[in-house]
Amino acid sequence: MSRSIVVGANGFVGSELTAQLVRSGNNPVRIQRSATMQDQQNLRLQNNFIDLTCSDWRTLFQNAEVVYFVAGFAHAEVHDESQLLINSETPAIAFKAANQNSVRKFVWLSSIQVLGNASDQPLNTLMAPNPQNKYAASKLAGEVNLLAAADSAGTELAIVRPPLVYGPGVKGNFLTLLAKVHRGGWLPLGSANATRSMVAVENLCDLMIHLAGYSAPRSDSGASRVWHVCDSDQVTIKSLVQSMKEAFDSRLHLIPVSARVLEWGFRLARQQNLIDRLLKNMEVDQSATCEQLNWQPPVGFSQALIRTVQWYQQQA
Repeated sequence: MSRSIVVGANGFVGSELTAQLVRSGNNPVRIQRSATMQDQQNLRLQNNFIDLTCSDWRTLFQNAEVVYFVAGFAHAEVHDESQLLINSETPAIAFKAANQNSVRKFVWLSSIQVLGNASDQPLNTLMAPNPQNKYAASKLAGEVNLLAAADSAGTELAIVRPPLVYGPGVKGNFLTLLAKVHRGGWLPLGSANATRSMVAVENLCDLMIHLAGYSAPRSDSGASRVWHVCDSDQVTIKSLVQSMKEAFDSRLHLIPVSARVLEWGFRLARQQNLIDRLLKNMEVDQSATCEQLNWQPPVGFSQALIRTVQWYQQQA
């Protein structure tokens, strides 16, 4: 079995990725920023606690065959410019160290936000970048730096662009929405019919593991090193909330309010960021991923959402 390293192993995505690797018989080395009690109890896993900004990656990656780099700051966690360097500069530095160690595959987690927050057309890998915030711009810079480093490298690069990721352990806006639906009351999203792609964390990690075993032709262009992923099911904001309501058996009431009125309200409340996320379409085109890799998301939306709701109820 190949020696795998997961950078960012104690994060939301990294925890699921590590668990899937362990279940498949691959005992990964975990590289993370802080220790947890679970790490101390799980003796099957090796742990390295590091400073992501100044680590000796070459030493850490010795004898590795696959590196999964899922560490980084999410948009809600960015408080100063220095944190953005973890997204934009550190991945390429780590990749070069992996190449020096003859690592076979380097899988990096980017974001679909490099193409924008909304689109009337499904987002594919050939579209021009259109980042709308500092977080997305830092992810785009990370992609550019990695692709430049990979041009003359022996290590194969795979960049994965997920949309919103959900599942047990989720944070951010999805967790806020779960809490609101669980409490009940009302939400003015009864007419929120925008289609938004999402991806269950189980599906995202399954793809990354699948990519680790895929060897791209050396003649492939930079675009072929970038992979889109989402759930097979496309949902609207309204149907997402309705599914949450059913899973919780909540007394939440969905009030139909027009998109125009909601947009006015978000602007008045200085929450313009919610306009794109709740009122505008953003579908991800993963057809090239599925066809080229002969891969399909193994977990359906309903199953993944029920798992997420059950996790939330256990935490409450």
